[in-house]
Amino acid sequence: MYLAILGIFHAGVVYALFNRLIRQEGALFTSYSNYIVPVIGMILGFFFLHEALSIHQLIGMGIIMMSLVFLDGKIITKLIRT
Repeated sequence: MYLAILGIFHAGVVYALFNRLIRQEGALFTSYSNYIVPVIGMILGFFFLHEALSIHQLIGMGIIMMSLVFLDGKIITKLIRT
């Protein structure tokens, strides 16, 4: 019973937040959030499950984060203006 309530509540909250993000920032920006999921998973695994991070994983996380910075463009234009 509680598992079903938690699943429905969680799905509803995530769905509402996702739609709000689409309305505020647009669909393209919202699609970038899918690239962050593996990075967050590795970070949470490192801190909570004490999993080891290899140099390949760290490089991969860096590539993903840098690509998101370049894809967004807002950060680059702010850096150029200042």
